[in-house]
Amino acid sequence: FDLRTSMYKSVLTLMIIGLFPMAVLAQEASTWSVHTNFETRTSLEAPERNDRNLTTSLDLIIGNKVSDSERFIFRIIGNKELTNQQEASLSNSYFGYSNKFFRPNDELYVSGELRAYLPTNKDSRQVESLQTRAYGAFRTSYSLSQMELSNVTLAWKISGFRNIQEFKRNSEGNPNTAFGLGNLFSVDIGVTEKVSFSTYIVNSQRWDHQNIRKGDTFEFGNALSYQVESNIGLEFGHTIGGNTFKANGVDNNIKIFNKDDSTIYTTLQYSF
Repeated sequence: FDLRTSMYKSVLTLMIIGLFPMAVLAQEASTWSVHTNFETRTSLEAPERNDRNLTTSLDLIIGNKVSDSERFIFRIIGNKELTNQQEASLSNSYFGYSNKFFRPNDELYVSGELRAYLPTNKDSRQVESLQTRAYGAFRTSYSLSQMELSNVTLAWKISGFRNIQEFKRNSEGNPNTAFGLGNLFSVDIGVTEKVSFSTYIVNSQRWDHQNIRKGDTFEFGNALSYQVESNIGLEFGHTIGGNTFKANGVDNNIKIFNKDDSTIYTTLQYSF
């Protein structure tokens, strides 16, 4: 285990050191951008309930487009609770690289993504003893333009991650998550030139450091987006998540809406 951990750390260190500077070296042929999302999210419980959640977040993405198919980014999200203890926190930030490496025609393309995470979230460091995380994904996107549905795009994304942690158990004595896999399916529909609708569902599988599988989880979401200007957008959405299976491990537990588990959100997007 120590040998594997050292190997993962070495690879991730090279990724962190190398990804973003590579974009800087390619800046003559690249385009820099900054994208921000300001989001307000709330659960659907009555306002007087103590377990009602209301949060805001600011998402910052710094990108470097090296070519039509390659892009480097750095991303971090700041969160602020507006109920309960009103705590502020940071997400785990990451350096990322994406590449649309296979595009045989205008309808189909396959892209890959790599991320190297920094443990900027306090709970990830102190509770889960996270040191870093490696993430990789492949995404296949297909437009239905040949079926005279050019405004409809289907996508399938498979992803995986590996956590590097100091301890195999968290501060509460429960097994830490060592690695995981995710499968996401999404549909995007362009309603007009400025209005679009999207929906997705993702199933996640996780294992601990003893290769014991934890319970699968799901997330379902949909959103209505409006492009105000070329660099300004609004999004109104809904998400719900939980255990994929019921307690018996067999019966399906996936829901598309539940007033106790669903959350709704609004997002203001701005790019410059």
